[in-house]
Amino acid sequence: MTGFIGAIFKVITDEAEKHTAINKKDIIKMVIETIYGTGKLLLEKEMTFNNLISRVATKGGITEEGTKIIEKKLPVAIHEMFEKPCKKGT
Repeated sequence: MTGFIGAIFKVITDEAEKHTAINKKDIIKMVIETIYGTGKLLLEKEMTFNNLISRVATKGGITEEGTKIIEKKLPVAIHEMFEKPCKKGT
């Protein structure tokens, strides 16, 4: 699972680099710090993913818009991510 998570965050950093003037090294550092902070918040506050999203996504804001896109489009890729390796192992 660690490789899958790493691949997802690599795509996020690659795409962020295309859409901002921030250099790749700083983008990677921000993503890693965000991953760390998110995990810490989830663990320490015993929050669900939905609680977390509600806490940080302002109605009509960019985070809410981004989460809508993720919820609509990412499940297909995640399904394939699990489906193909599972078939390969049988």
